[in-house]
Amino acid sequence: MTDINPIMGYKTYAEYVVETVWGTCPTNPAFLWFGANEMVRVKIGKKVLEDYHLKGSAATVHRIIDALLDGAQELGFEIEFTPQVGVWSAIYTLCTGNASTIADALSSFTMNVKKSTYSFVLHGCMVESWKIKIAKNEKVRFTLTGRARDISFSAPTMGSGSHATASSARPLTWLDAYLKISGTAQDNVREIDFELNNTLEGEPRIRSADPSLIAFLVSKKAELKGSVQLDFIDQTWLTDMLAGTSHDMAIVMDSKTITWVGGKFQDSVDMESKPEDLIGEHLAFTAISPTLA
Repeated sequence: MTDINPIMGYKTYAEYVVETVWGTCPTNPAFLWFGANEMVRVKIGKKVLEDYHLKGSAATVHRIIDALLDGAQELGFEIEFTPQVGVWSAIYTLCTGNASTIADALSSFTMNVKKSTYSFVLHGCMVESWKIKIAKNEKVRFTLTGRARDISFSAPTMGSGSHATASSARPLTWLDAYLKISGTAQDNVREIDFELNNTLEGEPRIRSADPSLIAFLVSKKAELKGSVQLDFIDQTWLTDMLAGTSHDMAIVMDSKTITWVGGKFQDSVDMESKPEDLIGEHLAFTAISPTLA
């Protein structure tokens, strides 16, 4: 009987390097640190095409599948981490394609995930979804999910490059952040959730080279949304929702401001009243564009 040696999750690390050519790890790569990583998931899949056709005269069973054929690979990732003081603003660029606003073309990157002695190197990665969550008495949480073009199970060729150095900077918590609505700080906030969805679509092509790999990733409409949970003070936000009033929704954190510009409240729930509960309101919103300043 072969001995089984399970691998503990704490033997995993994740790092990334921005690509200049989509799907190709740079020569002498200088890998970068995401943040205080708490979970990383590599998603590996492949489409299987079912061949089921009419049988010949020699067949004795007619209702079974004739063959399973190969289709395109489906590769992706998910990583959850806490941003750290002074070392997280590059994540904004990774998610938007621009250091301060948003671009049509997203940045692509190679992601190296090492599980003990085993390598999972994803090439041509792009961020499809970026979620920011800030809740009282908790650490700030970033969650990135995305897609990739190709995967290698061999360690990246480093040359004179370098692996990421884990930052010793302090992880950010709810005490490091606050909410602004149209420039006014809000002091009755329970929880903040922001999300950017880049709406990626992988496009395979019939071609001579690497037909099982997607030919390109298309970034379609950028969708910005979020929600805030507040103590109910008065009907101001409900009135603005019904009137269609726009508000810039901003997270101020670590001397920087992430703004979802042109937000409109679209619904409000959690307006029930119970004798022993503080009355709250949960306001969901959609927005037009993001900025970082």
